[in-house]
Amino acid sequence: MIHILNGDSLLDKFPKELKGERIVARECLIEGDVSADNLSEFYNNRASFLYHAYGTSKTDYVEKTRTEFEKISELNPLEQVFCWFEKDLFCQANFWFVCDLLHRKNQQNVFLVLAENLQFGFAALSTQELKQSIETGTLLSSSDLANFSKLWKAYQAKNFDELQEIEKRLISKFPFLKEVVLAEIIKDPKGKKGNPMEVLEELIFLKQSTDLKEIFPEFSKRLPIYGYGDLQVKRMIKEWEDKYLSVNKALWNKKVPVHFDSNFYNNPAFLKSLNSLNSIELDLLGDLDGKKVLHLQCHFGQDTISLQKLGAQATGVDFSETAIEKARDLSEQCQIFPEFVCSDIYELDKNLKGQFDMIFTSYGTIGWLPDLNKWAEILDHFLKPGGIFLIVEFHPMIWVFDHNFTKFVYSYFNRAAIVEKEEYSYTDGAAIELNSVSWNHPFSEVFGALLGKNLVIDDFQEYDYSPYDCFSNTTKIDEYKYQIKGMEGKLPMVYSLKVTKPA
Repeated sequence: MIHILNGDSLLDKFPKELKGERIVARECLIEGDVSADNLSEFYNNRASFLYHAYGTSKTDYVEKTRTEFEKISELNPLEQVFCWFEKDLFCQANFWFVCDLLHRKNQQNVFLVLAENLQFGFAALSTQELKQSIETGTLLSSSDLANFSKLWKAYQAKNFDELQEIEKRLISKFPFLKEVVLAEIIKDPKGKKGNPMEVLEELIFLKQSTDLKEIFPEFSKRLPIYGYGDLQVKRMIKEWEDKYLSVNKALWNKKVPVHFDSNFYNNPAFLKSLNSLNSIELDLLGDLDGKKVLHLQCHFGQDTISLQKLGAQATGVDFSETAIEKARDLSEQCQIFPEFVCSDIYELDKNLKGQFDMIFTSYGTIGWLPDLNKWAEILDHFLKPGGIFLIVEFHPMIWVFDHNFTKFVYSYFNRAAIVEKEEYSYTDGAAIELNSVSWNHPFSEVFGALLGKNLVIDDFQEYDYSPYDCFSNTTKIDEYKYQIKGMEGKLPMVYSLKVTKPA
């Protein structure tokens, strides 16, 4: 007697009283490319996928996965084989592959033992119930086994028409297959509404978080048919986070015209003064005459133009096409002409050449970047030896509060993306209702990223005010100085860092 078990979790609780050899199907064929011309190519491709997706070494794959499947080729064709699988797509994809291997051997006595509970599978059964389950196993005819083998081949080829055709041949005996095959069709990126990534995105915006602990239980409840474990959902979340750029670009492209016409930015006044820099950054910038300055996340360029007016050869960068267009318009009006480049910060080395004496960024910038190590790499790439990086930024403590500063809502630490539906902007003007994805970066993360590139921190300051009235529930304590009501002088609101790249 042979028991083919879908995964180690079932192996760990499998009743000792059930005699026979255990073969464990340790795969997640619901993910990654499964196409191949032969078994050797298939195993090599899967080993490569699991290595890149989960860090599973190729040696581990051979020893723990491939070796188990290869045991099937050594079975006596007359041996009783019990396949313990569940009704979700995760398990069924693995089962179809097992059936293909068994069909190649013309195995005669194959039984399918199913877990009836879709969401919890065999995990919902006691030891006694597992022992009794073997009695409910369904004997697969040679025709059944051949059709399950064909299901696998159609699954490999992503031939959805063929999947449905074969499912119709099996459905009278295995009615659960209809839902499984439909789930595979919907899962495809070109599939119907309600695919897993779409449901995941809906939950992310509902929970306003990408925290796996918050997302996974509800995702599993909504889509038990897929059988995704926490590793699969975690990977999906990472994939979604990697697409944050499109969400945020849509937001900022919509914000730019509102901000450009707002009293907050007051472009008519700026055109007269040609300065938008505050005393904090002016005190830190020093003499800029003739210096090449790279201004990151420049919005529509007021500060970039101000830097140029102070004598710098300034280059402003922003990922919003609308912002860069407005920056060039504003530059024309001022008759001051810094360079403007439209680029995601992480891609800037592909869109801009040269090195700079100084890199500058300020107020509400790094919270839009998920990975500060990549950010620090860009700083290091563009700074000349001996060059200076200057950041003036809102304090990470600001972002742990709700919008009215009445309670803590978010973590100080960067544990997950902060996902919000923005219903307003910090400026006056029309309401802006779009989703945003941001991150709070504690000082340990900021410092760690900079020090990791051997950049030297020369100066660090914290300020108990904001030069901008851009938060709710503020009070003005002086010209261009705003604090939170009830926390006057108690809450850090801004910090500055001056960093040098060693010569």
